[in-house]
Amino acid sequence: FIDDTTHLIQVLVQDINYTLYKIDNSGNIQWKRKLDNKVLSPYYPVDPYHTGQKCYVFNTRSFIYMMDANGNNCPGYPIHLPAMATNSISLVDYFGNGDYRVFLACGNMSMYAWLLNGKPLGGWYFNKTQKSVTDSLQYFRFGTQDYLVFTDEDFNFYALNKMGQYQFKSTTVLKKPGTSFYRIYADDSTFQLMMMDTSGAILSVKENSVTPILSTAQTGAPLVWLPMDANADKVDDFVLLNKQSLKILSNDNVTL
Repeated sequence: FIDDTTHLIQVLVQDINYTLYKIDNSGNIQWKRKLDNKVLSPYYPVDPYHTGQKCYVFNTRSFIYMMDANGNNCPGYPIHLPAMATNSISLVDYFGNGDYRVFLACGNMSMYAWLLNGKPLGGWYFNKTQKSVTDSLQYFRFGTQDYLVFTDEDFNFYALNKMGQYQFKSTTVLKKPGTSFYRIYADDSTFQLMMMDTSGAILSVKENSVTPILSTAQTGAPLVWLPMDANADKVDDFVLLNKQSLKILSNDNVTL
Protein backbone atom coordinates (compact mmCIF):
# COMPACT_ATOMS: atom_id res chain seq x y z
CA PHE A 1 0.00 0.00 0.00
CA ILE A 2 1.02 3.67 -0.31
CA ASP A 3 1.88 5.44 2.94
CA ASP A 4 -0.24 8.59 3.43
CA THR A 5 2.70 10.60 4.80
CA THR A 6 5.70 9.49 2.72
CA HIS A 7 3.70 8.49 -0.39
CA LEU A 8 6.03 5.50 -0.69
CA ILE A 9 5.18 1.81 -0.86
CA GLN A 10 4.78 0.10 2.51
CA VAL A 11 4.14 -3.58 3.23
CA LEU A 12 2.23 -5.36 5.99
CA VAL A 13 3.39 -8.95 6.48
CA GLN A 14 3.06 -11.58 9.20
CA ASP A 15 5.62 -14.23 10.17
CA ILE A 16 5.03 -17.80 11.37
CA ASN A 17 5.02 -16.61 15.00
CA TYR A 18 1.99 -14.35 14.29
CA THR A 19 4.02 -11.13 14.49
CA LEU A 20 2.80 -8.41 12.13
CA TYR A 21 5.42 -6.11 10.56
CA LYS A 22 5.17 -2.85 8.69
CA ILE A 23 8.11 -2.59 6.29
CA ASP A 24 9.02 0.49 4.26
CA ASN A 25 10.19 0.59 0.65
CA SER A 26 13.83 0.29 1.76
CA GLY A 27 13.15 -2.91 3.69
CA ASN A 28 13.29 -1.27 7.12
CA ILE A 29 10.89 -2.45 9.84
CA GLN A 30 8.77 0.52 10.90
CA TRP A 31 6.96 -1.35 13.66
CA LYS A 32 5.93 -4.84 14.71
CA ARG A 33 3.06 -6.25 16.74
CA LYS A 34 2.41 -9.72 18.07
CA LEU A 35 -1.08 -10.94 17.16
CA ASP A 36 -3.12 -13.76 18.64
CA ASN A 37 -3.13 -15.92 15.52
CA LYS A 38 -2.74 -16.07 11.75
CA VAL A 39 -4.31 -13.27 9.70
CA LEU A 40 -7.13 -14.75 7.59
CA SER A 41 -8.10 -11.76 5.46
CA PRO A 42 -6.51 -9.09 3.27
CA TYR A 43 -5.48 -5.86 4.99
CA TYR A 44 -8.33 -3.59 3.89
CA PRO A 45 -7.50 0.16 3.75
CA VAL A 46 -10.27 2.38 5.14
CA ASP A 47 -10.63 6.01 6.18
CA PRO A 48 -12.96 5.73 9.20
CA TYR A 49 -12.62 9.37 10.29
CA HIS A 50 -12.70 10.90 6.77
CA THR A 51 -9.37 12.64 7.37
CA GLY A 52 -7.47 11.13 4.45
CA GLN A 53 -5.43 8.99 6.84
CA LYS A 54 -5.80 5.29 6.16
CA CYS A 55 -6.32 2.58 8.73
CA TYR A 56 -6.25 -1.16 8.05
CA VAL A 57 -8.94 -3.70 8.90
CA PHE A 58 -8.31 -7.45 8.99
CA ASN A 59 -9.20 -10.52 11.04
CA THR A 60 -7.72 -13.54 12.74
CA ARG A 61 -9.60 -16.51 14.20
CA SER A 62 -10.47 -14.61 17.38
CA PHE A 63 -10.39 -10.88 16.61
CA ILE A 64 -11.14 -8.20 14.06
CA TYR A 65 -8.42 -5.55 14.14
CA MET A 66 -8.31 -1.99 12.88
CA MET A 67 -4.88 -0.36 13.14
CA ASP A 68 -3.65 3.07 12.17
CA ALA A 69 -0.47 3.65 10.17
CA ASN A 70 1.61 3.42 13.35
CA GLY A 71 0.23 0.03 14.39
CA ASN A 72 -2.03 1.38 17.14
CA ASN A 73 -5.53 0.02 17.70
CA CYS A 74 -8.30 2.31 16.51
CA PRO A 75 -11.11 3.10 19.00
CA GLY A 76 -13.54 0.19 19.28
CA TYR A 77 -10.92 -2.37 18.23
CA PRO A 78 -9.93 -5.13 18.40
CA ILE A 79 -13.34 -6.78 18.32
CA HIS A 80 -13.33 -10.04 20.28
CA LEU A 81 -15.36 -12.49 18.23
CA PRO A 82 -18.16 -14.49 19.87
CA ALA A 83 -16.81 -17.70 18.29
CA MET A 84 -13.87 -18.63 16.09
CA ALA A 85 -13.97 -17.04 12.63
CA THR A 86 -14.41 -19.45 9.74
CA ASN A 87 -13.80 -17.02 6.89
CA SER A 88 -12.37 -13.62 5.97
CA ILE A 89 -14.14 -10.36 6.72
CA SER A 90 -16.04 -8.67 3.91
CA LEU A 91 -16.40 -4.90 3.74
CA VAL A 92 -19.52 -3.54 2.04
CA ASP A 93 -19.97 0.12 1.11
CA TYR A 94 -23.64 0.56 0.17
CA PHE A 95 -23.44 4.23 -0.73
CA GLY A 96 -19.87 4.63 -2.03
CA ASN A 97 -18.94 7.06 0.76
CA GLY A 98 -16.49 4.89 2.72
CA ASP A 99 -19.07 4.08 5.41
CA TYR A 100 -18.40 0.36 5.38
CA ARG A 101 -20.25 -2.50 7.03
CA VAL A 102 -18.09 -5.41 8.19
CA PHE A 103 -19.36 -8.99 7.84
CA LEU A 104 -17.84 -12.18 9.21
CA ALA A 105 -18.96 -15.78 9.74
CA CYS A 106 -18.11 -17.70 12.90
CA GLY A 107 -18.00 -21.33 13.95
CA ASN A 108 -21.33 -21.10 15.77
CA MET A 109 -22.97 -20.94 12.28
CA SER A 110 -23.78 -17.23 12.62
CA MET A 111 -23.04 -14.37 10.25
CA TYR A 112 -22.22 -11.19 12.18
CA ALA A 113 -22.27 -7.53 11.09
CA TRP A 114 -20.57 -4.43 12.52
CA LEU A 115 -20.29 -0.76 11.75
CA LEU A 116 -16.82 0.50 10.90
CA ASN A 117 -16.55 2.05 14.39
CA GLY A 118 -16.58 -1.47 15.84
CA LYS A 119 -20.15 -1.41 17.13
CA PRO A 120 -22.63 -4.14 16.16
CA LEU A 121 -24.87 -3.19 13.25
CA GLY A 122 -28.21 -2.15 14.70
CA GLY A 123 -31.19 -4.09 13.39
CA TRP A 124 -29.08 -6.89 11.91
CA TYR A 125 -30.69 -10.26 12.45
CA PHE A 126 -29.62 -13.50 10.84
CA ASN A 127 -30.29 -16.78 12.59
CA LYS A 128 -28.00 -19.65 11.56
CA THR A 129 -26.46 -21.28 8.54
CA GLN A 130 -26.80 -25.04 8.18
CA LYS A 131 -23.04 -25.58 7.89
CA SER A 132 -19.91 -23.48 8.38
CA VAL A 133 -19.25 -20.62 5.97
CA THR A 134 -15.65 -20.60 4.73
CA ASP A 135 -15.88 -18.35 1.65
CA SER A 136 -16.28 -14.61 2.10
CA LEU A 137 -19.64 -12.89 1.77
CA GLN A 138 -20.17 -11.03 -1.51
CA TYR A 139 -22.30 -7.99 -2.21
CA PHE A 140 -24.48 -7.42 -5.29
CA ARG A 141 -26.99 -4.73 -6.15
CA PHE A 142 -29.73 -5.22 -8.74
CA GLY A 143 -31.95 -2.21 -9.32
CA THR A 144 -32.99 -1.08 -5.85
CA GLN A 145 -32.35 -4.47 -4.22
CA ASP A 146 -29.24 -5.25 -2.16
CA TYR A 147 -28.03 -8.84 -1.88
CA LEU A 148 -25.50 -10.14 0.64
CA VAL A 149 -24.59 -13.52 -0.80
CA PHE A 150 -22.67 -16.49 0.60
CA THR A 151 -22.66 -20.28 0.66
CA ASP A 152 -21.88 -22.77 3.39
CA GLU A 153 -19.69 -25.89 3.21
CA ASP A 154 -22.55 -27.99 1.79
CA PHE A 155 -23.19 -25.23 -0.76
CA ASN A 156 -26.49 -24.16 0.71
CA PHE A 157 -26.94 -20.72 -0.78
CA TYR A 158 -28.02 -17.60 1.13
CA ALA A 159 -28.95 -14.16 -0.18
CA LEU A 160 -29.84 -11.58 2.48
CA ASN A 161 -30.90 -7.96 2.55
CA LYS A 162 -29.10 -5.24 4.53
CA MET A 163 -30.70 -6.36 7.79
CA GLY A 164 -29.97 -10.06 7.45
CA GLN A 165 -33.42 -11.09 6.23
CA TYR A 166 -33.72 -13.58 3.39
CA GLN A 167 -34.00 -12.21 -0.12
CA PHE A 168 -33.55 -15.74 -1.42
CA LYS A 169 -32.52 -19.08 0.03
CA SER A 170 -31.67 -22.33 -1.71
CA THR A 171 -32.74 -25.34 0.34
CA THR A 172 -31.00 -27.69 -2.08
CA VAL A 173 -27.81 -29.23 -0.72
CA LEU A 174 -25.08 -29.64 -3.33
CA LYS A 175 -22.34 -31.94 -2.12
CA LYS A 176 -18.78 -31.24 -3.27
CA PRO A 177 -19.51 -28.37 -5.64
CA GLY A 178 -16.10 -28.51 -7.27
CA THR A 179 -15.16 -24.91 -7.99
CA SER A 180 -16.06 -22.08 -5.66
CA PHE A 181 -16.67 -19.69 -8.57
CA TYR A 182 -20.30 -18.85 -9.03
CA ARG A 183 -22.28 -16.19 -10.79
CA ILE A 184 -25.49 -14.53 -9.67
CA TYR A 185 -28.38 -13.58 -11.94
CA ALA A 186 -31.31 -11.50 -10.77
CA ASP A 187 -34.14 -9.40 -12.10
CA ASP A 188 -37.59 -8.53 -10.81
CA SER A 189 -38.81 -12.13 -11.07
CA THR A 190 -35.84 -14.49 -10.82
CA PHE A 191 -32.74 -15.03 -8.77
CA GLN A 192 -30.37 -17.88 -9.47
CA LEU A 193 -26.89 -19.15 -8.79
CA MET A 194 -24.74 -20.72 -11.50
CA MET A 195 -21.90 -23.05 -10.49
CA MET A 196 -19.97 -26.14 -11.56
CA ASP A 197 -19.97 -29.51 -9.78
CA THR A 198 -17.15 -32.06 -9.62
CA SER A 199 -18.38 -33.91 -12.73
CA GLY A 200 -17.91 -30.80 -14.85
CA ALA A 201 -21.62 -30.04 -15.15
CA ILE A 202 -22.63 -26.38 -15.01
CA LEU A 203 -25.74 -26.04 -12.88
CA SER A 204 -28.44 -23.46 -12.36
CA VAL A 205 -29.54 -23.37 -8.73
CA LYS A 206 -32.88 -21.79 -7.86
CA GLU A 207 -34.85 -21.88 -4.65
CA ASN A 208 -35.86 -25.52 -4.69
CA SER A 209 -34.30 -26.90 -7.86
CA VAL A 210 -30.98 -27.73 -9.47
CA THR A 211 -30.97 -27.81 -13.28
CA PRO A 212 -27.96 -28.96 -15.36
CA ILE A 213 -27.29 -26.39 -18.06
CA LEU A 214 -24.20 -27.78 -19.73
CA SER A 215 -21.84 -30.76 -19.46
CA THR A 216 -18.16 -29.99 -19.93
CA ALA A 217 -16.92 -33.56 -19.45
CA GLN A 218 -15.69 -33.83 -23.04
CA THR A 219 -13.31 -30.90 -22.50
CA GLY A 220 -11.58 -32.44 -19.48
CA ALA A 221 -12.11 -31.14 -15.96
CA PRO A 222 -11.81 -27.33 -16.22
CA LEU A 223 -9.45 -25.62 -13.81
CA VAL A 224 -11.16 -22.30 -14.55
CA TRP A 225 -14.57 -21.57 -16.01
CA LEU A 226 -16.16 -18.24 -16.76
CA PRO A 227 -19.61 -17.37 -18.12
CA MET A 228 -19.52 -14.62 -20.74
CA ASP A 229 -21.35 -13.60 -23.90
CA ALA A 230 -18.63 -14.54 -26.40
CA ASN A 231 -20.73 -14.26 -29.58
CA ALA A 232 -22.78 -11.17 -28.63
CA ASP A 233 -26.16 -12.96 -28.76
CA LYS A 234 -27.10 -11.70 -25.27
CA VAL A 235 -26.91 -15.26 -23.86
CA ASP A 236 -23.99 -16.42 -21.74
CA ASP A 237 -21.49 -18.84 -23.23
CA PHE A 238 -18.81 -20.61 -21.20
CA VAL A 239 -15.04 -20.18 -21.32
CA LEU A 240 -13.31 -23.37 -20.09
CA LEU A 241 -9.61 -23.56 -19.30
CA ASN A 242 -7.64 -26.65 -18.28
CA LYS A 243 -3.97 -27.67 -18.53
CA GLN A 244 -4.30 -28.68 -22.17
CA SER A 245 -6.65 -26.20 -23.77
CA LEU A 246 -8.94 -23.21 -23.70
CA LYS A 247 -12.39 -23.67 -25.22
CA ILE A 248 -15.58 -21.68 -25.51
CA LEU A 249 -18.89 -23.53 -25.52
CA SER A 250 -22.23 -21.95 -26.31
CA ASN A 251 -25.16 -22.48 -23.97
CA ASP A 252 -26.39 -25.28 -26.30
CA ASN A 253 -23.04 -27.12 -26.00
CA VAL A 254 -21.56 -26.09 -29.36
CA THR A 255 -17.85 -25.24 -29.54
CA LEU A 256 -17.37 -21.64 -30.71
